[in-house]
Amino acid sequence: MKRVMYAIGLTAMTLMAAPALAQTTGASAPSANAPSVNLVYAGGFLGVGAVQNTASIAGGELGVRVFHNLDVFVEGGYDKDGVPRRRVDLTNTLVPILTKASGKTATASITAPVKFGLGGLRYVFDVTNDFHAYVLAEGGKASIEYKPRYFVNGTDVTDSLATYGITLGSDLVSTEAVPAYGGGFGFWYTKGYVYVDASLRLLSLQTASQSTNLTRAHIGLGLRF
Repeated sequence: MKRVMYAIGLTAMTLMAAPALAQTTGASAPSANAPSVNLVYAGGFLGVGAVQNTASIAGGELGVRVFHNLDVFVEGGYDKDGVPRRRVDLTNTLVPILTKASGKTATASITAPVKFGLGGLRYVFDVTNDFHAYVLAEGGKASIEYKPRYFVNGTDVTDSLATYGITLGSDLVSTEAVPAYGGGFGFWYTKGYVYVDASLRLLSLQTASQSTNLTRAHIGLGLRF
């Protein structure tokens, strides 16, 4: 949580310090000697997300330049597994009960796919005409679905746990829709109508009991107009 607040605070201070915000009221076409910017852009990204486990992540974003060096953007994505450690521990509490009921070796696993939709601000620093760095802050909504699985001697018995006198409650199988916010930084390389994006972002999901912090590393590709 402290890392998220630090990233958002750093971004906010950067935006307030940008003198261009007081000078420009809208995006305009760059001159011949100006940096090659993304006035309107759309693209997709692939990468990895990490909470307790590391899993694949994918999504897309759409943005527009609204002031000099300041963009407004929206993004949506899917992370294959954002399960936090506390959910792993909760899932494993039934393993001794299942072992005793079955008289065999029982194990458990859990995955938690995450879907998110966010909007935010991005401040871009023009390093060269084609190379740009940026910081961003964003917020929105996310859903995280908890999917525990139970095994006896390696056989999946999740759908037949009732035969062992076990019923999974909403504390184990559920979907949470929660607020989400975060920040990050990255780099753009622009050429012609194409841009390449590399970024590192931290997204805090406000799940029950405590937040779940999802670290995301992306490589993106898109078109600018």
